[in-house]
Amino acid sequence: MDAIQPSLSSNKRSKIHYRNNPIPKNKGKNLSFWVNQVRLILAALAYNLAHAVRCIIEESTGSGISIKRVQEWYFRVASRFVIHARRLIVVVKEQARNSWDKLWGAMRQLDYVRILS
Repeated sequence: MDAIQPSLSSNKRSKIHYRNNPIPKNKGKNLSFWVNQVRLILAALAYNLAHAVRCIIEESTGSGISIKRVQEWYFRVASRFVIHARRLIVVVKEQARNSWDKLWGAMRQLDYVRILS
């Protein structure tokens, strides 16, 4: 699924099992509308996040960048998350470190009062 082109289902078929466990019958209720609605909301949130990152990058570098390129350079990188002492640490691969350092440096310079008001 892509944030720019979300793939929504138009089928009315329901799932029979999930992780090899049978799902109880939903007595005629069609959940495909709600599944599509959740997918669309998640895609909209992902698009807004990518657009915000793109605006930060454009402002810090002074050159334009597409949302597809933001997804490829910043979101599709090998990384792992470490939770320690109430902190979430993102460890990214060495090749993506330079671009992530630039992004975090630009985010530290943001005026949070301007964003919140």
